[in-house]
Amino acid sequence: MAPDDIQISTSTKEDAGKVYNSVCRKSLLQIYFNSGVHQTAITKFINASYGQCIKALKYLEKAKLVSAEKNGRIKKIYITDKGKKIVRKIEEINRIMAEE
Repeated sequence: MAPDDIQISTSTKEDAGKVYNSVCRKSLLQIYFNSGVHQTAITKFINASYGQCIKALKYLEKAKLVSAEKNGRIKKIYITDKGKKIVRKIEEINRIMAEE
């Protein structure tokens, strides 16, 4: 089981697994490396539909991995401390998977 400081506030393993879903994972990584990015830029970068991206961002925001700031019609997405911890774990998994 993951340490308490990186658990997602969901009650099922299925919900927690959504973070590693391709669209969620790619979105989270994009936000990590480009904090304050516009949600349309995320959609273009991860090559997903706008609807898929919005759904993933809503999930990530509900899980408190990202936060959104709206200024007029522009909505920028920022990574939270909890989101940074998750990204570090994803990077660790990727490094382990790349080992020979």
